[in-house]
Amino acid sequence: MGKTVIFLCLMIVAILIVGCINRTPQTSSMGDIIVELKIHDSLPKSLTLHKDGTLIFTEGDKKDQISLSPGEVESLKQIILGNNFFSLNGKYEGSRCCDFVAHTITATIGDNTHTVYCYNACPDGFSNIMQKIKSFWPYKIQYSGFA
Repeated sequence: MGKTVIFLCLMIVAILIVGCINRTPQTSSMGDIIVELKIHDSLPKSLTLHKDGTLIFTEGDKKDQISLSPGEVESLKQIILGNNFFSLNGKYEGSRCCDFVAHTITATIGDNTHTVYCYNACPDGFSNIMQKIKSFWPYKIQYSGFA
């Protein structure tokens, strides 16, 4: 009986050790967020934050990039979560009136991915996130419009 109990205890310890060795490490905030802001202008533009903190601005065929600090990436993550992005509707088209430029934000944090399109009646949460993303880009983003 005593040998059986010791054997079972050793087996449990072995299973726990193997589980810890094979466990996937937790990712840092730099590694679990990807965000893209699409600007549906007459000359399409986008700002895309990659897992490594690289922010890429694309305008037509032109691309440029900068690196964000871990603190900047974390602040964006907190804005996204604090504005309940993953609870927003997928589409806000407003009245479809007038000459507005639509925007789409796609965010992935961990295993959660959500996309929201907005034309002219954007909820505050969407606008807050959009402004935060654009604030990282050090240059003015020129809008052409469609008129």
